[in-house]
Amino acid sequence: MVKHTIRIIFIAISLLCFLFCSDEPNNPPTISITATPESGEVQLVVQFYSNATDPDGDSLTYLWDFGDDSTDSTESNPVHTFTDAGLFTVTCTVTDNRDSPLSSSDTIEITVQNKLPELTRIKPAWKVTHMPTFTLTVTGKNFTPSSIVMFKNQQKETTFISETSVSCQIEPDDTLIDIAAGAENEP
Repeated sequence: MVKHTIRIIFIAISLLCFLFCSDEPNNPPTISITATPESGEVQLVVQFYSNATDPDGDSLTYLWDFGDDSTDSTESNPVHTFTDAGLFTVTCTVTDNRDSPLSSSDTIEITVQNKLPELTRIKPAWKVTHMPTFTLTVTGKNFTPSSIVMFKNQQKETTFISETSVSCQIEPDDTLIDIAAGAENEP
């Protein structure tokens, strides 16, 4: 009776293994990704595309990491908005759905730049010769802590005040300077 029970268990296990166990190896999926556009200014909206296949015909899951500490996406072709300037390495990983899943990844770099500053006002608009050092204030929009003021082709130590204002110190000069027009005039 015990031998008979052991044979039945062995046959059942063999049948289950025959039906559900496969000697076919699991092959990893392949993926390549692209993006449009790959560069631009802050608030850059990028459409990502994936081309992924699995040689075993398994269904795939996607995981996108945009490299900017934002929420990941599980879509196959997501759209993402980059809100900060920088160079971002975007990674997409595809995984097959086997019991012992295999994955493959691809990366692409996205370059996001700050918007160019737009000047609306320079104060003072002009300065007379032989005056003491004065503060030049520039107002506009899209200024960042890395914005600089160039005065007479020289980079000035710039103070970031806000996204709409920066300033710098201007030393005395021997000419009458029309700052707003950028011209030098004789007195």
